[in-house]
Amino acid sequence: MLRSFIIKKLFLAVLIALGVITGTFLLLYLSSDPVATLLPAEARAEDIEEFRKAMGLNDPLPVQLVRFIWQVMQFDFGTSYINKLPVTKLILERLPASLELAAAGFLFYICFSIPLGVLAAIKRFSFLDNLSTIIAVVGMAMPIYWYGIMLIIFFGVKLQILPISGRGDFTHLILPMVTLGTFLAPVGMRLTRSAMIDVLNQDYIRTARAKGLSLTSIYFKHALKNAILPVISAVFVQMGLLLSGAVVTETVYAWPGLGRLAATAIIAGDYPLVRALVILFTLFVVTANLIGDIIISALDPRIRLK
Repeated sequence: MLRSFIIKKLFLAVLIALGVITGTFLLLYLSSDPVATLLPAEARAEDIEEFRKAMGLNDPLPVQLVRFIWQVMQFDFGTSYINKLPVTKLILERLPASLELAAAGFLFYICFSIPLGVLAAIKRFSFLDNLSTIIAVVGMAMPIYWYGIMLIIFFGVKLQILPISGRGDFTHLILPMVTLGTFLAPVGMRLTRSAMIDVLNQDYIRTARAKGLSLTSIYFKHALKNAILPVISAVFVQMGLLLSGAVVTETVYAWPGLGRLAATAIIAGDYPLVRALVILFTLFVVTANLIGDIIISALDPRIRLK
């Protein structure tokens, strides 16, 4: 049963990935012309024609699409128009920095949102619960770029205790990590609280209380074990938010990762690089959701029947 569920989800993930690759190609094909980006305005007609022929731009659209899908399957995204380097090389150079920031921000998000959500559910309508609600509402309404700039001004300019840009030792990671983690935390916090409150109202929890079990056992052995399932699912769904937040965070803190590379490529009109990064980010989200579905189905067999 689990194997067939995984195969079905994997098939759907492949279809989604192919759809996104096709859609990305078509959107960028219709929205931009590499000739206008790479050749000067005074380029001669014969030079333009030779360039289009060399780039394969004169081929029929289906031929270009099939060629592009085949290149993506080989992790060949062409050459950057601006840097004149292979796109794959540029991505691999920036990938470690992005993985470092994403892992740190994700860890901060998990360690901050889930415990606070659990405590808010246990201490319902208390000062802590009201405080967590305020934090969640403010966090969801606050633009991530503004929050990052405020942290830079306070900790980097006023107090001068943390570096405000670049990648170096752990101190360089603190502000970007907190910014990215806080950006994700409100949704996880409120979802954890709601899931815990729902579980704490179940009959088996009342039975556990009647048996005289300790509060620690009730909250963490019985309640959290069942409340964590929707939270895990939401965590993997939020991978898309992680990527969007990373783009802004890396730009604000001049973090040399894929997010900053994407922002630079979009501004410069670097068609192959933008295309490759969009596909890479999409594959990351699809893979994360696939892993989340597999984990949830392994923990709760009822999911496989849906």
